[in-house]
Amino acid sequence: MSETEHKHQNIPSVYIACLSSYNNGILHGSWINLKENSSVDELEEAINEIMALSPIAGAEEWAIHDYTGFYGYPLRESASLQTIVELSQNILKHGEPYALLCKYQGRIVEIIDFEDAYVGSYESEESFGEEQMELLEVKVIPESYTNYFDVEEFARGLLISDYHHENGTDGSLYVFRYL
Repeated sequence: MSETEHKHQNIPSVYIACLSSYNNGILHGSWINLKENSSVDELEEAINEIMALSPIAGAEEWAIHDYTGFYGYPLRESASLQTIVELSQNILKHGEPYALLCKYQGRIVEIIDFEDAYVGSYESEESFGEEQMELLEVKVIPESYTNYFDVEEFARGLLISDYHHENGTDGSLYVFRYL
């Protein structure tokens, strides 16, 4: 698979580079796709295979030089294998909203906290506001009062004070309660 083809997938993947090669002006590395059932041992084995093929004998040090499928969560080049596996598994299970909450929090969020915080995905602020009105049992606003009540403004107020929201890559509005 070419690098261009690879980057268009939403599979969490990391590009592992051999640092000995890099320090000697040689680019040597490979993409590793992570699966929902990937383990730290499997990732370590894949990295060892990359390092064994290094053009520099005895190469041991590696770094993450690129990554994709993490929806903007900033993986450090020295991220632990446990971090990579845990984050990728949770993204594969819970999708972009999970990654965006982790990015907002600046850390990997426990699944129980994600489930408590995640409200849902909406087409717009107005659709979020309409749902919140239903939850408050505001069924119908008589037409004569619509000039007095602005659903979008109601939603905007909630999103400023009581909720955090992120825009998804597909245009969705992901809404979270504050942790």
